[in-house]
Amino acid sequence: MNSQINYIVLINKAMKKGIVLLKPFIFLFSILNVLSSFATDYTVSFSGSGLSSTVDSVVVQNLKLGIKITVPQGSVLNLVDVTAIDQLIAGNKSMIIFPNPMLENATMSFYAKQSGKTSINVIGLDGKSITSFSSVLNEGNNSFQISLPIGFYVIQVIGNSFFYSSKVISHAAKECKAIIINNSSEQQTKVPKKIKNTIYSIPYTSGDYLIYRGFSGNFSNYKSDITADNKNINFDFSECKDANGRNYPTVMIGTQIWMAENLAYLPTVNNLIDGSEDEGYETIPFYYVNGYNGTDIVTAKSTSYYKTYGVLYNYNAALIAAPKGWHLPTNDEWMVLRNFLGGVFCDGKTLKSTTGWIWPNMATNSNCFNALPGGNRGGGGSVNEIGYRATWWCSTESIGTPWICNWNMFNNSTNLGQGRDEKSMGFSIRCIKD
Repeated sequence: MNSQINYIVLINKAMKKGIVLLKPFIFLFSILNVLSSFATDYTVSFSGSGLSSTVDSVVVQNLKLGIKITVPQGSVLNLVDVTAIDQLIAGNKSMIIFPNPMLENATMSFYAKQSGKTSINVIGLDGKSITSFSSVLNEGNNSFQISLPIGFYVIQVIGNSFFYSSKVISHAAKECKAIIINNSSEQQTKVPKKIKNTIYSIPYTSGDYLIYRGFSGNFSNYKSDITADNKNINFDFSECKDANGRNYPTVMIGTQIWMAENLAYLPTVNNLIDGSEDEGYETIPFYYVNGYNGTDIVTAKSTSYYKTYGVLYNYNAALIAAPKGWHLPTNDEWMVLRNFLGGVFCDGKTLKSTTGWIWPNMATNSNCFNALPGGNRGGGGSVNEIGYRATWWCSTESIGTPWICNWNMFNNSTNLGQGRDEKSMGFSIRCIKD
């Protein structure tokens, strides 16, 4: 209230001094409207090739904005070009948040231009999503109650052919939970459960990397793109299935086709303390799940480490673990990947997942390799560098030594580096297609 009174007093004083304030504002908004008219929306369709021509669904992620949506079969994607100017105009004219600043909660109202799936994302100053809401909304006015902990936020509403954004300040207690409640829930019961051939929208600005993961049955394939026109994204579906029947996503980087996640094949599981460094076990394959000391496969697979990072293998296990039609990369094949990224001082951040690494994580993952820092199993069962380092086996022996070459990445570096270690070490595996 005090800020509003001070603002009115300021205007009154200015008017008394003969200062005309309206013309500059009218001129400014005229410029903003002219600039915003240059925004361009694009339409993206999807197709499949290889082992399947059907695309069941596509998960689309805008890396810069941290927004992810799922586009179902038969639907197309609308890229809504939203510059900072577009967001300002949309926020001021098309969406209302009251009160703002807010204390305990506020009411957010906006107009849905068409019925369809709508997502609401609350983003903090660090660019991370604080909370989100997704549902099918009817055309017309929609109202939500929002509660946010103390801080400054941007709220984005992405719907069928519309996008709104607004800033909001919360003076609530720090322990307040971030909540979005649909005040119009009764209205939503009239919407059919399935909407076929719907246009799904995601915001973007010129130069944004978009990550697409297409699904077709058990197959999945990644693509990345900086979109500057209407286009079709084609997924090349190929089988990557280990001997346990687990399927893996794939990605083409340059001329090579790689697994897009770590191998998780686990025919048996060993105690971390046991290994091929022990006398008499030098040629035995060993399989490890970091943090698990036991021999029960079901229990090992239920751990968060296994679900996130997969399995660590000694060299003997690495040689026989690859899915049919795939193989453990040679040192030369890793070299091809690094050279594609720029050579010795390559742009390795394009391989690293944007999550899962200890700060500082230099990552964009724009090549969809999804590199994660699974650490390693060292001699005597030591568990090392989870969150800090990713190391993958290659099949090439280090000339003149009993060691094996490997490739690695660190949280505080963008390099894809080469190393060499003993065969008894436990490292991750990324396979390459034959």
